[in-house]
This record gives sequence, structure tokens and C-alpha cells, in this order.
Amino acid sequence: MAARAPTGTERVSRAGGNGRAAEEAVTTIHRGPQLTGTVAEAAETAARVYAPEETEEQAQQIMDYVEAKLSARTERYVQRAYELAREGPQLEIAEPIGPVFPLYPYWNLLLYGPFQALGGPGGPFLPQKVIRANETAFVVAAVWRNPACMNWVCPAPSAATLMSPYELTVRLEEFNFTNVANPPAPAFSFTPLGPGNINLTFFMLGPFAAPPQGQPYLFEAFLTADVTGPGPVGAALPFAGYTTWIFDPDIEPAIFPPPLPPPGVPPFLGFVPQIWQLDIPARFLVYS
Repeated sequence: MAARAPTGTERVSRAGGNGRAAEEAVTTIHRGPQLTGTVAEAAETAARVYAPEETEEQAQQIMDYVEAKLSARTERYVQRAYELAREGPQLEIAEPIGPVFPLYPYWNLLLYGPFQALGGPGGPFLPQKVIRANETAFVVAAVWRNPACMNWVCPAPSAATLMSPYELTVRLEEFNFTNVANPPAPAFSFTPLGPGNINLTFFMLGPFAAPPQGQPYLFEAFLTADVTGPGPVGAALPFAGYTTWIFDPDIEPAIFPPPLPPPGVPPFLGFVPQIWQLDIPARFLVYS
């Protein structure tokens, strides 16, 4: 297994002044590639355009879309957070006052996948999380840092700026439930995280040892991240985490009633769409 270094990206990390500083922080967020559609649609296109051995090209196309979508979502999120911070919390008389409203997240770690290049009559076939032993797949890892002024108060520096000199190691942890085994965990280090607020890489899955016929291997996978520098790492750099949000790229027939979509999301007809899963590891099956 291997991980690939991300291409260079740059995102806003600070805004200066008062008054319009919040608006300036939002408008200067770099939106990444000007792409349309969804990450799942990009993955489907890449899976059909690239051959199975062209994993790097396929992963890069998906990462471009992830970057664009995360940037656009961040812009909307930061804009709304600044608005809420200016309005202040609507507190009842007996309600405790928190340290900051809305809460200010420093960073997050996201996993997308697994993805596969879809083949011809011989496969690979959908769904992408059911993998033949001689095939490979991959997952995309995204490290997101908050590009807004600290605690929504400008001109304070952002979490993206404060974390930019940090060295962060991201590791793909897998567990074989069938054999109760923990394969070696591949890792990639951002040294340092650098400018901007989005860092991307990908990890290969497979090829896997062939399980006995009729006894496929069930795996779970998630990402961990830990600051490893610069210099001595201790209480001064208390940053570590694991993925709680995982993007499932597969569409599946809704044999049983699926969960209701969030408010504002159009209802789906007959299929469960590609969704974000919370506190559920990425599951995939390896068969012969």
C-alpha cells in the first residue's frame, strides 16, 4: 500500500482590519478548480475514463473535485458563522453562556471512498466497496483547517495559519473482521501542512490475498492523524484525531425505507444516494 503526496494548493488563512475583515476573509477563500457536479459524479466519470492501472490519474481527478467542493462548502459555512457571531446567541435567561458562539472548529479529518476504476466485461464492477482479490481500490484523505479568523473575531489569525507550520502524519488503519487481523497501516506525512486550509492525499487498498471461495473478507477502515512536529511534540501541540465523517460513493437500491434526508435535501426515489456517514468506518468486502 502507498500514499501519494498532494499537489500544491493555497487557501486564505488570515484577514486584517476590522469592520469588513470578516467579509474579506470569506471573499478571499480560494475556491479551487472551477468544477461542476458532485464528488460522486466525478468519481464515476474518472472510474470509466481511466484504466485500473491509472490509479494516480483517477485519484487526482477525484481530489480536484473534493478540493473544489470543500472550498465552496467552507465559504458558505464561514459566511454563515460570521453572521451568527455578529448576531450573538439567542439565550434564555437561565441558559449558560458558552465560550464562543458558534463553536469554532480548528480542523477536521475526512475520508472518501473506497473508489475503483470500473472495467469492461471482466470488471471491476459496482459497488466499489466490493473488491475482487486481484483488484485494487483507493481512498482519499482530506485534512481541513478553519480559514476564518480565530473564534470569528478579526483580525485574529485563523486556525489554518496557526497550524500551517505543523507536521501532520495521516495513517490508514484497516481491520480484517473475518480473520481478526490488523494489516500494516500505510502513512503519509505533510511536512508541513503549509499555506492554505485543505491538504489531500490518497491511499491504495490491495491487491489482497485471495480468501477461500465462499468466505470473503470483511474489512473496516478509517484515518488517524497526529502532529509530529516541528521540534519536540508535547503539550504545546495537542492535535490528534480520527475520521468521524466518511463519504460513501456508492448508490444502492433502497430495498428497505432509507433514512429521511436532512432538511432542504430533495427526496430520493428508489435509491439511497451517495451519503456522508457519521461515526461509521468505511466498510469493504474482498472476495475471490
